[in-house]
Amino acid sequence: MSLSSGAGADSEQQRSLAGSDLDLLRRIERLPMTWVQGRLLLMGGLGYTFDAMDAQAVSFVLPPVAKLFSLSDVKPGDLAAQF
Repeated sequence: MSLSSGAGADSEQQRSLAGSDLDLLRRIERLPMTWVQGRLLLMGGLGYTFDAMDAQAVSFVLPPVAKLFSLSDVKPGDLAAQF
């Protein structure tokens, strides 16, 4: 199977799948999203959001802390790297 893109690659991939496998894949694609999948999507999105919020909180707090403790220009970067 070649790695080239285009219609030729799609038809090669379809030829490599057996007829029943292709029917199964098409049937799975037609199924609606369930509440379990929605819950997983929500939990993943919230985890990603809170992970980004942690880094944002550090970036907001770091300049006043550096000024309060009279840190050099390098030390706040060292502190930020710890998170």
